[in-house]
Amino acid sequence: MQLNFERSIKLKFMLIGDPQVGKSAIFQRLTSSHDKPLEPSYQPTDMIAFATKRVKISDKTYEFFYWDTEGHEKSLEITKSYLRHAQIVACVFDLTNEESFKNVQRWIQIAKEITSEGTEYMLVGNKKDLQEERKVSHDEGVKQGELYGMKYFEVSGKDCSGIEEFGNEVRQKMIQGYENKSFGNAEYFD
Repeated sequence: MQLNFERSIKLKFMLIGDPQVGKSAIFQRLTSSHDKPLEPSYQPTDMIAFATKRVKISDKTYEFFYWDTEGHEKSLEITKSYLRHAQIVACVFDLTNEESFKNVQRWIQIAKEITSEGTEYMLVGNKKDLQEERKVSHDEGVKQGELYGMKYFEVSGKDCSGIEEFGNEVRQKMIQGYENKSFGNAEYFD
């Protein structure tokens, strides 16, 4: 019996941000079917969670590793250790919670102290389905993203709006960064 091993390119994406901004819902949407309803018993992340997706494009196999963090101070050191090898970091805030928006600066500062040169950053405003409760405008999100050199997305982990576009951008940026050799920290497995 002959075993056929295929070389894959491992690329890492991480969600960071305050607790209860919806990182886990976004994570669930990015790593499973978009049209599946969120599980009612779904619990927030306990420390850290991850999932993988393997995709073959042309002659290359990419293995995307998605990481979700809980955002509590008690697990900050664990979050930092996982940030070290991320190619893409998305900082998530809750559009209905102005404090989580103000804390974006802190999260980006933490990530930039740890991540490698070439790491891409994205800013994500979650809960766009709650327009009546919105505290952060689209323009404020765009300006904050520009301030830190990040593309800005608005999504809803609940109804999936914006998730497909965001997920496609994440995967495209990871592949593009690998192809352009922007990421000095991509890992390879045989």
